[in-house]
Amino acid sequence: MSRQAGKGTAAELLVRSLLRAADLRYRVESPVPGMARRRIDVAFTSVEVAVLINGRFWHNPLEHAKQSTSHTEW
Repeated sequence: MSRQAGKGTAAELLVRSLLRAADLRYRVESPVPGMARRRIDVAFTSVEVAVLINGRFWHNPLEHAKQSTSHTEW
């Protein structure tokens, strides 16, 4: 897991470029109130909306699934 990109992933950059093209104002990597170790990917602070962008690592669709050869008990 330490090798997984935490920020600046392709999905995040795509969403941010679309938001920028729509001329929307947002903040990147904002802290979650009351949770010091958590960050919000894209935050619209004026309307209190948080956007969390998770890629295929967390939501692995079946057509892209790859079975692990090590740690098969997991």
